[in-house]
Amino acid sequence: MQTATSTADNDLQASSQLCHRPFARPPLVSSLHPGPRPASAVLLPVRGPDLSLGKMSETVVLLQQPSELSNAKQATAITNAVTLVVDEKQRPADGTPRWTAALGLKRKSRSIHLKSKDDSCSTCSPFTHIDETVNKPLHADFATVTSPVSATTPTYPAADSIPKTKANALKKDISLKRASWSPSSTYASTLVAKKEKKQKEKKQQYPRLTEPDRPISVDDPSIFAPFTMDSPVGILLTLVPRIPLVGKTVAWHTLGFSQTSPFWDLRTEVAITMIRSLVAKVIPDPVHMSQRISLRDLGIRGRMWIAKVPIPAPTGPETRQYVVDIINSMIPPDEQYDWPVPTLPTASAEWTGYRANVAKDAPQPPNMSEGDKYAAMMKEVTSPVTVFYVHGGAMYLMDPATHRPTCARIAKQTKGRVLSLRYRLAPQSPFPAQLMDCFLGYLYLLYPPPGSLHEPVDPKTVVISGDSAGANLVTALTALILTIRRTYPGGKIMHNGQLVEVPLPAGLAVNSPWLDITHSFPSVVTNREFDYLPTPLLYPPSGVAPFPKDSIWPTTPPRQRVYVEDKLRLHPLVNPVAFEDWTGCPPTLIMCGQELLADEARFFAAQLARQGTTVRFEEYQAMPHCFAQLMDWLPSTAMCFNTWSKFISEAVEGAQKGWGGPAMRASRVAAKTLKEEELAFEDLSQFTHADVVERMKGAVDHCVSFHQMRGRL
Repeated sequence: MQTATSTADNDLQASSQLCHRPFARPPLVSSLHPGPRPASAVLLPVRGPDLSLGKMSETVVLLQQPSELSNAKQATAITNAVTLVVDEKQRPADGTPRWTAALGLKRKSRSIHLKSKDDSCSTCSPFTHIDETVNKPLHADFATVTSPVSATTPTYPAADSIPKTKANALKKDISLKRASWSPSSTYASTLVAKKEKKQKEKKQQYPRLTEPDRPISVDDPSIFAPFTMDSPVGILLTLVPRIPLVGKTVAWHTLGFSQTSPFWDLRTEVAITMIRSLVAKVIPDPVHMSQRISLRDLGIRGRMWIAKVPIPAPTGPETRQYVVDIINSMIPPDEQYDWPVPTLPTASAEWTGYRANVAKDAPQPPNMSEGDKYAAMMKEVTSPVTVFYVHGGAMYLMDPATHRPTCARIAKQTKGRVLSLRYRLAPQSPFPAQLMDCFLGYLYLLYPPPGSLHEPVDPKTVVISGDSAGANLVTALTALILTIRRTYPGGKIMHNGQLVEVPLPAGLAVNSPWLDITHSFPSVVTNREFDYLPTPLLYPPSGVAPFPKDSIWPTTPPRQRVYVEDKLRLHPLVNPVAFEDWTGCPPTLIMCGQELLADEARFFAAQLARQGTTVRFEEYQAMPHCFAQLMDWLPSTAMCFNTWSKFISEAVEGAQKGWGGPAMRASRVAAKTLKEEELAFEDLSQFTHADVVERMKGAVDHCVSFHQMRGRL
């Protein structure tokens, strides 16, 4: 009977004749990439403390020359699978290095990666792969290379000649499956062809959803099918790993140990804990994957009318150039530079209205054109209210499809209609592409081109609204309109070959507004217990989420923020809290929870009030970001939508009649009782505009250290 050493020696003898010569694959070992093999490499089972097992993402064994592997961490970084070390102490007398490897077996194959300084072939890849097929999956086993390779004809051991070993307390046997093999070159070609075919099929199944200068479309629901949570497997993969977290949350809430238990019911506590576990990750999900998942279209069902419409690109470059000129006018002269200017292509939107007297899951009538759907919607519209809505999603997520329930509820309670804009997403389209799309959508409402479904809309009946990042965009749009009206006589510009006025809307309504992308206010740290959003302290030292590399991130050239070029991070139209003069702003509603973004909402309300704007501010105790759109079972949700809709109706009524309108008021709503506490606008924020600008600079330069020192850097 052969010894383990001799049989393992023979296992790699076939690898000694590799580089530019034909190589016939033996029964158990094949080379996927022929290349010179060092004479010191053979396979031998091993036990001992010199092995370190890292995270296994695939079946990998890496054998490294001792001088090329300084520690186990480097091997982990190289393979992202099984970490290896080389035993220098057991070097034979002839100086041949001993090789130590951790064999990770998963599914039904394993691959061995070999590399040595002695490799002289410059055309070969750094690693040569050797596959062995097994007839059952195994998590881990170990092997060592110690003896020189002989030139004799190789023989291969039976499965029972390989010793049993332990790996992370897993006790399983390896059974090698014998098979007859074709030459390695043919086998390698077959594997490469299969891999290319699989990649091609994957690309066809999951097509790219976005182009750099075009809006995202959800007209074809099939492209979102793989990302829905309808399958039991998808639900299980999401929920099962979080069962211990849910159990702990339930226990702490029941025993009253949770800081939020006095304010939340158990359902809310579990929901926010689950959302936080998905959103606030030390290593976030790749941008492209998150974007694709968030763009899923679950279809149009229930008590809503949806009519999809295109928003044609302007006939001339003037519309875009006005936005560019306003942006440049806000950049200090000594900081001017040639930033990349996006195009202004065709956009799209969805008209949304309430559909009465149907079941909650009723589909839209089949075989109806978009024009017929719009006409049916307008038959149920009984008020002049038109809401121009911009959805949230951190500038790189979501779509009007995800916000249909919100828009339908606003349409129902105002008895009006909502135009929900589909704007271009970052990082494919950075600032100011989103702002340009918003400006184009607003002009589309007021001055529809020929062939549009709607007639020109009176600006006195329009309220612009949005949540989170969408609230940022509609606030920046208001600042843009104010600046245009101050810059150009009569507030008139050239659009589609005509001189038209850019009027202010009847009102501005924002929910959980994200008005400071630098996260410079204290609440991004102090309110983290009540929110699911990740605090900047989670990502030291920059405070910016370190997204993994994928097909759309990092960008070229690279930048720190997904939304904006680094040199424009402090721009007032990127951070509306930095916009100074809000004189003439229409009546404004600002709602937020006790969330990470609460302080910037408070500052914005106080700033508007100081400059004479009618402001309605409402903060909900212990509520997280955009709570009303996530947790419809809460009493606070009903109150939030009632305030939202009532303000919109009152703003339109006041603008039309020229008097009245929303009352100026600031309040804080208790979490469970909904009792309102009156607040003074001068007490909402201690910061001045100059303070905010300095804090933003400090947050950009230091971020985590800035917050750890309470903004005193």
